[in-house]
Amino acid sequence: MKGIRLVLITTLLAVGFSSALNAQQIGLSWEFNRDGDFEGVVLGQAFRDTSVQNGVLLATATKDFPALSTPSFELQASDYGYVLVRAKIPGATSALVVWLGGSWGWGFSRVTVEPDTGFQVLAFPVYLSANWSGVITRLNRVEFDVPAGTRIAVDYIRIVRIGPKPSVRQFVALRSVVKPDADIPVQAVVKNEGDVRAHLRSELVLPEGVSLLDGTLDHDHGEMFGKDADTLRWTLRFSRTGVHHLFLRVRCTEDTAQAELALNVTDRYWKQREFLLSAWSPPYAWMGPPYGDSVFAYYKNANFDQVLWVRDDDALMAKVHAFGFKYFLWTTGIFGNDVVRGPREGPAPPVTDEMLQRLDRLIDKYKDDPDLLGYHICDEPHESAFANIARIVEHIREKDPTRLSFVNIWPNVAPDKGGAPFIEKLLQTTKLELLSYDRYIFFNDHDELFAYFSNLALVRQYARKYDIPFCNIIQAIGTNGTSESQLNWRTPSPSEHRFLVYTSLAYGVHGLIWFH
Repeated sequence: MKGIRLVLITTLLAVGFSSALNAQQIGLSWEFNRDGDFEGVVLGQAFRDTSVQNGVLLATATKDFPALSTPSFELQASDYGYVLVRAKIPGATSALVVWLGGSWGWGFSRVTVEPDTGFQVLAFPVYLSANWSGVITRLNRVEFDVPAGTRIAVDYIRIVRIGPKPSVRQFVALRSVVKPDADIPVQAVVKNEGDVRAHLRSELVLPEGVSLLDGTLDHDHGEMFGKDADTLRWTLRFSRTGVHHLFLRVRCTEDTAQAELALNVTDRYWKQREFLLSAWSPPYAWMGPPYGDSVFAYYKNANFDQVLWVRDDDALMAKVHAFGFKYFLWTTGIFGNDVVRGPREGPAPPVTDEMLQRLDRLIDKYKDDPDLLGYHICDEPHESAFANIARIVEHIREKDPTRLSFVNIWPNVAPDKGGAPFIEKLLQTTKLELLSYDRYIFFNDHDELFAYFSNLALVRQYARKYDIPFCNIIQAIGTNGTSESQLNWRTPSPSEHRFLVYTSLAYGVHGLIWFH
């Protein structure tokens, strides 16, 4: 085992510090620089085919969540604040380090892992844990969230002190579309992500043509450390269209961080011109021809003038036009649910150029139709699909900017994370111009009125925050005697239908869709 040593080196931290080089003071490290020398690191039965060669420890996991451990040592926790592991761990979503020692005898720190097949530095901020204290005696587990059979490579394991580290954790505009001559709220979160206290100051740099309506360009954050965070808010106005680059610089005596926010100011965007009144599912949502008039007449007689999606079928589209409907084009089939809804865990398959070419052909075919309202992308996506949806929305905006990209969400799709972070990430990532959601509350054995009003208030809150309209998809049916009877829904009474409609209107919805 290599002994404790103090060394200053320069490295790029891939987790949390991707924009700056940092001087590290190493307390202890395992570098694997000599072929065949594991430096006392224990892999045990969690790995097979282990070796050290060309400066890297190589191993294949024999079980899920494999872990290695270091030999025993003694290290003063207060002198060092990070554990760094540079590794190649394909398919991992998180990693964990568990140490022995400290006030409770042990502690742990977990980090998110980027979906990357190359080497990346995992930076565990152990100084944030109250249990990183006293004398640390061992890294008992360095665990990777990978399945059995995964081949991993570890370049080094280091316990380090990085010093002060100014950081901009967030720098965003709270708008899906940045419009000229409108009040645009911008927000940033400033932190010191280093393991040493530091006095931070920040400066917002605006380009020509941008006016500051509220907030200050310079800010003194005072001394910051650990979980301290300072949220900055400004209101800006842009006098002309085009891309504008804003910069936020945060500095202390030892270091400076800079974040850039590029905002595309445009006067071409979707404008809601009428209340969205529709039903899910539309006529012949999934069925092929022949297309009978009675189905469309039934829909029309219910006073629905807008069809939530129509497939690219000339005969079906002819019926839609004959009955005077406005409509959304169904695009989910171009991408597939795996891409636009994504899995609950793990990454979604990417949007391909071939998919976007197929979308282009659809847009070119229909964009001159005055009855086209927009493009139906997907229903109830997981976070894993947000980046894909963002790419599709951006592509549609480039090709047909005044049409709506329609996505419907279930706010409780990520109950472990809560609805608010889910919606915030959705809007920040996808830049949707309408927030549509569903939550069905009438069951055979109970009703969920608290959840109903909680979701209604939450969606309204974020629609107001981002200055976009929102839509409620309300329950029209039960599932007794159907293939979906396990859902245990009951059909709402007429008074309950009115309850759903009038409470939604009271909360300010700009659209109502009946799920039937």
